[in-house]
Amino acid sequence: MEIGELNRAGIDYADGLRRMSGNEALYHKFLKKFLQDTSMIRLKDCLREGDMQGTYEAAHTLKGTSGTLGMYELAECCDAVCKKIRNGEADFDIDAVYDRYDIAIQAIERIE
Repeated sequence: MEIGELNRAGIDYADGLRRMSGNEALYHKFLKKFLQDTSMIRLKDCLREGDMQGTYEAAHTLKGTSGTLGMYELAECCDAVCKKIRNGEADFDIDAVYDRYDIAIQAIERIE
């Protein structure tokens, strides 16, 4: 796995590594742990059930986790969803969240 591939997937490797005090093994561990995060599953379940509060909470959690790991494009998409829900708007772009999430997940899965 090359750093450029992670960067192209919307993961700011250098900044994520900085947040882990330069400890590459720790950063990789947390990236891999992100694969087990259930926020996306909860987001989809809440959307399907029409639970906007739950959708907001799941998107907010996903925003925080992804932002901490340097996945800023995903975090920004989640933030946009949170803002729309907070304002009572239902026209948020959930597909952007799904797309950015899938791209990040695929890149993380290739980390050795």
